[in-house]
Amino acid sequence: MPLAPLTSFRIGGPARYLVTARGVDEIDRAIRIAEAERRPLKVLGGGSNILVADEGVEAVVLRLDPAGAFGETGIDGNVLRAGGAVKTGELIALAERQGLSGLEPLAGIPGTIAGAVRMNAGGRGGTVGPLVRCVRVLDLEAGGGLVELAHGEMEFSYRTSSFTGMIILGVELELENADPKKVGEATREWLRRRRATQPGGRRSAGCVFRNPSEIAAGELIDGLGLKGTTVGGASISEVHANYIVASGSASASDVRGLIELVRERALREGGVALELEIEIWE
Repeated sequence: MPLAPLTSFRIGGPARYLVTARGVDEIDRAIRIAEAERRPLKVLGGGSNILVADEGVEAVVLRLDPAGAFGETGIDGNVLRAGGAVKTGELIALAERQGLSGLEPLAGIPGTIAGAVRMNAGGRGGTVGPLVRCVRVLDLEAGGGLVELAHGEMEFSYRTSSFTGMIILGVELELENADPKKVGEATREWLRRRRATQPGGRRSAGCVFRNPSEIAAGELIDGLGLKGTTVGGASISEVHANYIVASGSASASDVRGLIELVRERALREGGVALELEIEIWE
C-alpha cells in the first residue's frame, strides 16, 4: 500500500500492510497481523515528521481513521477532548471558537493531536505537554490493554514523551477560558511568525534535526553555508536551514543524502553530532 500520499514529504515506497482502523478491534487486527508476520508495527499519524525509504517499509503500518471515533471532539467546560486522529489545526480552531486558550503557540504545526502529544510539539511559546490532562492509550508493552493515564503518570521533555510502546487513542487537554477574539488574535500572530520563518507551501517534514544544547540546528547549518544545498530533487531551505524541501522529482535517497552531508559537515567543522528529529522508516 502506498505511503507517500500520507506523508508531508510525498515521497517514499509502500508498506507491506496498511491498516486504517476505525476502532480498537481493527487495531487489534493490525497487532495480530504484525505478530503473525513477525513484522514491526508502526503507527502513522499525520505523516508530518516521517521520511519513508524509497524501497518502502517491511512493517505493518497502522493509521487511525479520522472518519471514525478517533476523529471525534468534545468540550466539557475548559477541557477539550479529541480522538488521536484529529488534526492539531482543527483543535486550535475549535478552541478559538469556544474561547479556550493554550493551544495558540501550536498554530501552523501540522499533524494529528496524537502525534503532537507523543512528540511534545510546540515552540518558543510553549509545548502541548503541560496542557495534557489525561491520555487514553493502548499499551502494547502490557499486552495491548486499554489504559487511561493522568497527567502525573506521563513525562514530557524536548520533542519526546513517555508514550514509547503505546498507541495514543485520545487525549484531554485542560485549557483556560478566554475571550475568543483574543484567542484568535494570538493564534494568527503565532501563525504569522511561523510562516515568516518557515518554508510554507513546500513539501517538507518540519525541522529535520533536534536542536543541540550548544546552538540551534538551523543556525548551525546556516553558519556552515549550507542553505540552498541540493542533492537530486531535495534541497536545504533558503528560509530555514533546518528544513529540507522536496521537489516533484525528489526521492527519499536525495533527502537522506542531504541529511548525511549536513551531519558530516556539522561534526567535522562544528564539532556537533546532530540527532534526527524526523523518523526514517525503512
